[in-house]
Amino acid sequence: MKRVEKETVMIMSLQDVQRSLLFLLIIGVGLYFFGEYELVQKGLVIATGFVIFFLIKELIYNFLAYRHSYYEISEDTVHIKGGGFSVWETTLPISRIQHLDVSQSFYARFFDLYSLNIYTAGDDHDIKYLKKDPIDSLHQELLAKMKMETEKE
Repeated sequence: MKRVEKETVMIMSLQDVQRSLLFLLIIGVGLYFFGEYELVQKGLVIATGFVIFFLIKELIYNFLAYRHSYYEISEDTVHIKGGGFSVWETTLPISRIQHLDVSQSFYARFFDLYSLNIYTAGDDHDIKYLKKDPIDSLHQELLAKMKMETEKE
């Protein structure tokens, strides 16, 4: 199985830090406007603790998620493995794939990495984050296999 790029940890961590800073900003605004109320003040301090706990948990999760992130394309299936605290593995028959697209998130642009999104009838799956050449060859390989599957029918 092939592994995703190392920068995946940094991209996911930057997204989590951004989310946590947004929550802390909201808490700060709440303290500014409602800080004179003792109950509100205590609640916002507790909320700050939860945000910090969440951030630490997510940073650990991101590292574990990278360690368990693999993908493989076989003759008639796509295998995707991932997870952080609990590991999962998905096998997608190529005949069930409806369409594909390649996307790039805001933070992935800094590292020139892309995601391949795989859509099936019941769900969507993604392979995050790969360089441009591997993602293009993966995309073309899957499109060719999808075309062969439709020609069989």
